Amino acid sequence: MGDVLGVVTSIVERALDAVRLRRRLKVKTVHGFLPGVEAHRILVMTQMTNVGQRRVVVNSCGFNVNGKPHALIPAGSTHPLPATLEDGDQVVTWLRAHVLAGQLRQYGYREVVKLRAWVGDTSGVIHRGDTIEFDIDQAVNTNQ
Repeated sequence: MGDVLGVVTSIVERALDAVRLRRRLKVKTVHGFLPGVEAHRILVMTQMTNVGQRRVVVNSCGFNVNGKPHALIPAGSTHPLPATLEDGDQVVTWLRAHVLAGQLRQYGYREVVKLRAWVGDTSGVIHRGDTIEFDIDQAVNTNQ
């Protein structure tokens, strides 16, 4: 009985370690201003924060637009991609809102769409963020 309990305890400890030590990114989609960087421009930003206990190398990012994936090359970033994130490190990428709106119009999108940021890492995992509503017509007309 003691041997079985020891084996079960060992398996549970290994499983908990695997969950604790997995690669995890918190991804957030933001529409607004970034102080100090193009502070006068309205941007669509993707914030990536390593909340796991292992190094993550981010090598791609994009948005799901109304549920469909679209890759993008960010206009700017606090660190160039691929970016290595240690525990607690953050990278922010951005596009000018009116530029993104113009690209989405070329794909046939109009009016308000749902944007959900996604980020890919070198292990092949796709990390997804929250969803925001993005008004294409308003962003094009703002032209900042």
